[in-house]
Amino acid sequence: MRKCVVHFSSSPSGETDANGTSLLMQPEYKTGEFAIEWTLLDNSTSDKFYNNVLALKDPARASFIRWNKYKSGLVLDEVIADLNSELNYCNQHGYVQFGPEYFVDSDMDLEEMHRRLNAIHFAFENKLYEHQANGTATQDFLVALERLNKLVHTCENEHLFGDNQKEFYVVRNNGDIQFPECDDEDYMRFQTNYIDGHLYSDFWTVGKDLGTAFFTDDRLLVTNREVKQQSYISGACFFELSRVNYLKDDGAANQGKLYKRFYQWCMGVKADQYGYDFTAPRYRLGRARIGIIDPKPFEYYYNNLSKYPHVTGIDVYE
Repeated sequence: MRKCVVHFSSSPSGETDANGTSLLMQPEYKTGEFAIEWTLLDNSTSDKFYNNVLALKDPARASFIRWNKYKSGLVLDEVIADLNSELNYCNQHGYVQFGPEYFVDSDMDLEEMHRRLNAIHFAFENKLYEHQANGTATQDFLVALERLNKLVHTCENEHLFGDNQKEFYVVRNNGDIQFPECDDEDYMRFQTNYIDGHLYSDFWTVGKDLGTAFFTDDRLLVTNREVKQQSYISGACFFELSRVNYLKDDGAANQGKLYKRFYQWCMGVKADQYGYDFTAPRYRLGRARIGIIDPKPFEYYYNNLSKYPHVTGIDVYE
């Protein structure tokens, strides 16, 4: 059986950007003081992930890991204050001009908040594409937009707020190899009934897919033809550990109800008229599960990640 292991340590390795993203170059990978191991599923999607990570282990390759640990138990007012502060920072530095109509208030209704969050995301994404096309993006500009991106997605993710004990990690293993494109078999493995603890293939794409547009009611993303689907199975993965949902499977029944709402939303925004065949495998909701965790008690993983919170490496073996 093929396995994936992520290593953790009590002290950080590599560098941490101002936006909170940690960077490890290949010589800095370590085995760490704690590890979580997943048994990879026996299918072509997991095979692609395995082969990508295996190739990136080659010491002759230029490879690196970027990883994030997303906080939980957050206070919405504090996150909104940070978001508005970042909007001001972008204004002051001329990165993106955000008028009063972009700023968020916790007292506004959820629909208006999501409308503004969508507008913020669309504005900075367009500016990013403009700089990439012209080759004019500075490091501080990129870091500022990454901070803004995280804050927008944090505000959208209501599950991060409250007192539920939780750990959420994204580990992006990257380097000088060409990742394989997603095919229909990969897309048909996408699911939204994430089982906390198991391993999933990361989005690894700049922008929002049609499913995220649906969940955040981002109609402009469709009408502006700015939808970005996951296109590759990379060396990137994510997992979440939540006391409330650890190893809990919502089941297929809820998936059917969700797809009914998704198709109704797509028909309402006329997604097919903008080039999005929303019933095609490419537009399946969620992400592909690639690994199954050893079902040890939640406290075992949560307590160890509290002591050893820093990612120090990722590995696969057979």
